[in-house]
Amino acid sequence: MITDYGQVVEDGKLSDRDLAQPTKEWLDTLSEKQILAVIAWHFRRDHFSEGSWIADSVADGHMAVLVDALLGRCKLF
Repeated sequence: MITDYGQVVEDGKLSDRDLAQPTKEWLDTLSEKQILAVIAWHFRRDHFSEGSWIADSVADGHMAVLVDALLGRCKLF
């Protein structure tokens, strides 16, 4: 997992709205490391807002979009 996700988010000037509700189109503009940072952001948000990962990130389909975007960048053999 990425440990400097906060710095990646800050350096990329990624907005809270885009982080919370990532779209495929927005994710297509990001690097693999930035996508990993968005995933980490969702997990870390749950630390501060307990239950948000399941109630928002998973239930609203955001985690599925994130994983699909990341897998789309990976070469699977």
